[in-house]
Amino acid sequence: MAALSKIFFEPFVYNNCYELGHTWTPNCWKAFFDTFLYAFKESFKTYVGFYLATSAFKKKTKQYYLSRMLPHVLRSSLFLSANACLFMAAFCVIGKLYGKFNFTTLGFFPALIASFLAILIERKQRRSLLAVYVTNLASEYLFNSFSARGYIKPIKGGEVLLFMIVSATYMYFFRKPNGLEKSEHTAIKFFVGASELTNEDHWQATEESKAKHALHRVKQLVGESCLLQKRM
Repeated sequence: MAALSKIFFEPFVYNNCYELGHTWTPNCWKAFFDTFLYAFKESFKTYVGFYLATSAFKKKTKQYYLSRMLPHVLRSSLFLSANACLFMAAFCVIGKLYGKFNFTTLGFFPALIASFLAILIERKQRRSLLAVYVTNLASEYLFNSFSARGYIKPIKGGEVLLFMIVSATYMYFFRKPNGLEKSEHTAIKFFVGASELTNEDHWQATEESKAKHALHRVKQLVGESCLLQKRM
């Protein structure tokens, strides 16, 4: 920490990656694998609960739990683990190539490289949702950091204001045709109801409901006719 704190007072820090990053071991490869194993263990526990909750919410079938949920959990866990260990790898490589550290090489570029490569592992259906979620966290972190350092004047209820802005943005895209992914749209619709949809979307949702009901009725009639034929 003493070496890392120099970055606030000097333009460059000439310490190596062991002294600034993986202080528990001088070996970069060991630090890489240690970071991956720890991140994967914690990510797996997090995503098991997440996918169980979302699967129950979406009323997934038994076939999904048996064949598809585990690959999804492993892929998402690998995404988050890759984000952590690739940050460590980029941090070490940039330090060895550049020979010194500043604000950009210490955090920005390693995080940029790690995030870009890691997001490619995650499923496309989840990328936009993750981007919005992380953007929300980043905006809250920046607001709290600037307030704590006196760069901006603290606003009473500032967290509430940020929540309002993010919620309004979500609702704007929710009401806009094709503004959100289907999974995001369904989740928000569950909480706010179909009454918040535009007339076009509300009509589409009504028609889809009618179509599902008609299909269910046809299946019932077919089943009843087959049963009658067997009896005859």
